[in-house]
Amino acid sequence: MSSKPKATNELDPSGGNVEQIREILFGGHIRAFDERFDLVESRLAKESATLQKALEKRLLELERMLGEFREEASDQLGAEASNRDLALNKMELALSTVRMDAENQIAQLKDSLNADAKTLRTELNAAKKELSMALGRAERAQLRRSDKLDEDKVDRKELSKFFSEIAQKIQPTKAKQSK
Repeated sequence: MSSKPKATNELDPSGGNVEQIREILFGGHIRAFDERFDLVESRLAKESATLQKALEKRLLELERMLGEFREEASDQLGAEASNRDLALNKMELALSTVRMDAENQIAQLKDSLNADAKTLRTELNAAKKELSMALGRAERAQLRRSDKLDEDKVDRKELSKFFSEIAQKIQPTKAKQSK
């Protein structure tokens, strides 16, 4: 501010007096203010530079912290993803094991059922043969008994003749009288 051009002195010779009066009256104050303004400007410049350095330092620190946070988050996400992949793989393995066990058990059940069915068929065939043989024996025994009954039975005509002869022997007179 003290570097004001003194152009008014050169153009207006009477204006130089005003400048001189001003200089006498306010010169000391103006220089003091100029010094103070210069001091404030230098302090402000220093504070501004210090503040700018502090802000840059804090920004760098924040960027570093953000980078660390990003890395940690990335690591955590990667770990979680790998853990999930591992868990999925384990689950798939367990499911395939269970499926294989179930298929093996079903195959064993089929084999067991087939074996049981074969055994039952064999037993049924054996029982059928036994029943067939027993039925054949029963039929033969029935035929023998029937033949024996046929041999032992008395014909009706013979039986009626026999009873007639007995009746005549018991009452011969009545038979003769009726003649």
